[in-house]
Amino acid sequence: MTAWTDSELLRGRFHDGEWLEAALAPSGNTVASLVPAGYSAFTRILHPPAPGNLCPGTSWAEIARRRRKTVHPGMQWEYIAGSEHPLFSPTAPDVGRLPPATLSTLRAVLSRFTAAGTECYFGFWEGKTYPVASDAARLSTPAGPMVMFSGTIERASDEYKLEGVNLWWPRGKQWFVNTNQDLTSTYVAGSRECIDAVLTADSLEAFVVTPTADISVLSDNINRPSHNERP
Repeated sequence: MTAWTDSELLRGRFHDGEWLEAALAPSGNTVASLVPAGYSAFTRILHPPAPGNLCPGTSWAEIARRRRKTVHPGMQWEYIAGSEHPLFSPTAPDVGRLPPATLSTLRAVLSRFTAAGTECYFGFWEGKTYPVASDAARLSTPAGPMVMFSGTIERASDEYKLEGVNLWWPRGKQWFVNTNQDLTSTYVAGSRECIDAVLTADSLEAFVVTPTADISVLSDNINRPSHNERP
């Protein structure tokens, strides 16, 4: 894995991102605020729990079943793991970034739907990469401004200022990936064939979602404890 440098930042107005600014839902906690609703299919990839004292490869579903919680596309870590594995603990999933192995698997799947050498765009949330040159190309999103780079899909694993990529998509817009800086899951939009490939990929824990699905932690009404119940 290499890293992006300031000299590789795109500069000036980012015209190739103007379509996205119009395509994303302007506000709210829905999938459509992360990925454009115009695609045919959508999936949510759960960031795997960190090993900690768990067996390698332990999934959200295993933890949910162990704690007698319900496995469903909108389940939230805070409610299935509770006080046993709180966020930012040694066993919690990464917030705001895909672990390298998971990203590598996703990149391999998406490469099958991307012609070799295709230019891709990569965005990093400016809030974690500040300061950035004033003339750097920026993309406005509901989650905040992204500073932009371009390269082939192989560079999806490259960090910028020690941060993982938040947005990436090919010039032809065959698919779109968003790893929001505040979430423990990544959302992908694409053709049905592309999303089916993501859903069936080994080592990816993924679920079908819709553009109107709630992405906030409060969306897990099934596993959310009542006021008098311990998480």
